[in-house]
Formats: sequence, structure tokens, C-alpha cells
Amino acid sequence: MNLSGIVAHGSSWPTEYVSYYGPPRQQVKLLDGVMIACRSETLVNRNILFDENFDFHFYDLDFCRQAELHNLRLGTWSISALHASDGRFGTPSWRTAYAKYLAKWKA
Repeated sequence: MNLSGIVAHGSSWPTEYVSYYGPPRQQVKLLDGVMIACRSETLVNRNILFDENFDFHFYDLDFCRQAELHNLRLGTWSISALHASDGRFGTPSWRTAYAKYLAKWKA
């Protein structure tokens, strides 16, 4: 299994559409930044911070990679949310951030 989670898209309910990626409540390696929740003490104790070199794009994947380096497990959960952003995939700002991400993680 490679994907986990369900996201409702739109700006009002009923939603425009729902993306089903796979069953929630699964351990994963990477999370989309639509919602990341954790205990702040855990991050402070392990010196995990959001990298300020990433603004809107790739901060979430960078954060997940840092968490993995510090032996934290990530997972999805069943939380209802309505997500209005289209993610701006492929825009110039997305491409710039992608290049930063690849450079940082030598991907």
C-alpha cells in the first residue's frame, strides 16, 4: 500500500468531490501539509523544526523527512476536513521549491 487518507475538496458543503487515496489509520512516510498534528514537546525534544527555506510548497515533505531521520513514525487518521486549495502543482513557485527540496535531500 502506497497511499492513505481521504480528502474532501471545495469551499462549501456538500463538497465538490472527495479524493480517496487509501484507508486511513495507516503508518506512512510522507504527509501532505493539509493538516499535520503532533505533540510540540516531541518536536522540541528532537530539535525538529520547519525549514524556513520552504514557504508554501514542500515544507511538509521536508518536515516528514526530518521526522523520519529522528526515528518518529508518521500516520494518517480519520479526521473530517474540507480542503479548498488546489495545491498549485507545477506553478513557478512550486518548481522553485521542488528544486530546493531535491537539492536539500539529494534526491
